Amino acid sequence: MVFDFPRRPTFEPDANDLDAKACGTTAGKVASFKRRHWLARGDRLSAAARALLLQELEADRVYRKGEQLAQAQALALIAERATPEAAAAVAAVLPGMGLGPYVARSEAAAYLLNRVEALIGKRYKGTAGAYPKAAALAPAAATAAEAFKGDSWRRCLFWGVILRLDQLQGPPPADPEAFYSWCQLQAYQGHHTGPSLGDLLAGRMQEDAARALLELPATGPLDPGAIRTAYRAQARHHHPDVGGDRHRFEQLAAARDRLMLVEVS
Repeated sequence: MVFDFPRRPTFEPDANDLDAKACGTTAGKVASFKRRHWLARGDRLSAAARALLLQELEADRVYRKGEQLAQAQALALIAERATPEAAAAVAAVLPGMGLGPYVARSEAAAYLLNRVEALIGKRYKGTAGAYPKAAALAPAAATAAEAFKGDSWRRCLFWGVILRLDQLQGPPPADPEAFYSWCQLQAYQGHHTGPSLGDLLAGRMQEDAARALLELPATGPLDPGAIRTAYRAQARHHHPDVGGDRHRFEQLAAARDRLMLVEVS
């Protein structure tokens, strides 16, 4: 008896596959390019469109290289400055709940999570996964952090400060309000009062403006991955290393951080 087994279907490359091969990239990046520029998925890219895609890919490569260099420099400075003595000094003056301006749990978490993501490019969903990573990035501060194991609010603030020691100048102030200003926590204050009022009180970009700047939907929930994708799509065009406007680039980063804050709860 002869068995006639069905033949395995032959893979037929579509327009995205063919364009990806021609441009030396992936079909996913071609599809993303077509969505951004309102091009039909089933059509091949024109010569001008391929040239624009290659230009964007190169700008993205330069941007990523710059980001990696900035991350490496920040991590090196943190490793240099996050000594046991510096960590102990931060722990000694770290304000407690109720001292100084009110800071919500979500704000403290955002303060840490956003900094970890800026340093390693990974977004943790909660602080439980961020604590070990923070300790790995600044191991000399781990002993001082032991004092806050039962206090997640202050633990977030402690590690958030330690991972910003590449940016902060001078010793930490003992006065709570001055401490919050010194460690840049004021950017997160006021969010507990509601998105619009909190933004106005804190003097930061409002959520609707951030959404518009990143060309995201005006309403509805936002996935952190979608926020990062939208930011990268805009930032590759405005990065100073590729001739972009530095002020616009900084606004895009502020918009990304503002919307990421909404996602932390």
